[in-house]
Amino acid sequence: MEKYITLEPELSSELLTAIPYPVLIADKYSNLLEVNDNFCQISGYSREEIMTYFFSCEGNDENNEYGIGDIKKILYNDSDIFDIQIRTKSGNFLYMEVNCVFLPAKEQYVFFLHDFSERKRKELLFEEYIRDLKESNAAKDKFFSILAHDLRSPFQGFLGLSEVISTDIDNLTKKEIKHLSLVLNTSLKKQFELLTDLLYWSRLKVKGYVLNSEVVFLSGEVNKILESFTLAASQKNISVKVKIDEDLIVYADSGMLQTVLRNLVSNSIKFTNQNGYIEISAVNKRKYAEITVSDNGIGIQENNLQKIFRLDIRFSTEGTENETGTGLGLMLCKEIIDKHSGSIRIESEPNKGTKIIFTLPAEEGKVLNLQGDAISAPLKVG
Repeated sequence: MEKYITLEPELSSELLTAIPYPVLIADKYSNLLEVNDNFCQISGYSREEIMTYFFSCEGNDENNEYGIGDIKKILYNDSDIFDIQIRTKSGNFLYMEVNCVFLPAKEQYVFFLHDFSERKRKELLFEEYIRDLKESNAAKDKFFSILAHDLRSPFQGFLGLSEVISTDIDNLTKKEIKHLSLVLNTSLKKQFELLTDLLYWSRLKVKGYVLNSEVVFLSGEVNKILESFTLAASQKNISVKVKIDEDLIVYADSGMLQTVLRNLVSNSIKFTNQNGYIEISAVNKRKYAEITVSDNGIGIQENNLQKIFRLDIRFSTEGTENETGTGLGLMLCKEIIDKHSGSIRIESEPNKGTKIIFTLPAEEGKVLNLQGDAISAPLKVG
């Protein structure tokens, strides 16, 4: 440590108290000689505790009740300026810049500490933000790579079927033409569903997109959706029960709400065996409504539950009668519900069924917090 001062005022206790920084003084053998009140205040420890414990070998042990981070670096660092991290008596951590000045006549070192904890915390938050952003971009890149493959690969089949129909139609029987047309129609419907889900998903991702939220009678929206699934449910002889009070309202974008219900009911039918059942219920919890779509279908393996809402994993399985899906449905549902300041969770057990529970505000201007309670605030969307 070559830095020193030529004028050496008497570092009396009064002067140490007057210095507006935490100060430590040590001799040339790195023995602590003095500590000022400012250091005691920021650390929360008394002068006696600091002098007795912090700079002894036992006191510096991380597991020792008096250990406060890497404070011994103050005495054993060879630099004029360096950083340390201090744990206060209350358990908080402070980031301190240490400036060392040598007093040659006294052969002592004076250490001035500057608290830059707020700046450091902002730096750490920024680093965390950058890290999350990189992970998010990587997940999106992988998602679009998967999506591009899913959009492109079926066209090989479309081209093959259409070529057979267009070139060999005179040699095909009516039954063969009907079969090929049915296969083509089914495949095109799947692609249309994928593009529709993608359109909704991308719309939600556009910065500044605003939901057209309004008061909606939930039972009416559910009944509208179920009308379009009458045939699909009857083909598997699945009974559908609705347990929702007719006067129960939610504050939501009706078009987006129908998209959520359509995806959830479609999934329940897809993964429920013949003669199964589906139940749609809702509970009014004063400030928000909790809606449940349950079935007694094949359920979801526990290790797959974590994949459902992952952007970087394309999770899709076949239904009980080989029905296929887009793999975007539940992820789209989560995006929509998040936009409504709601929450969604899945409870499932293999071979016993699945429950998907989501919440929506039941009053205009109510935003749900993470615990499911509601707080009064303007509804923020977009």
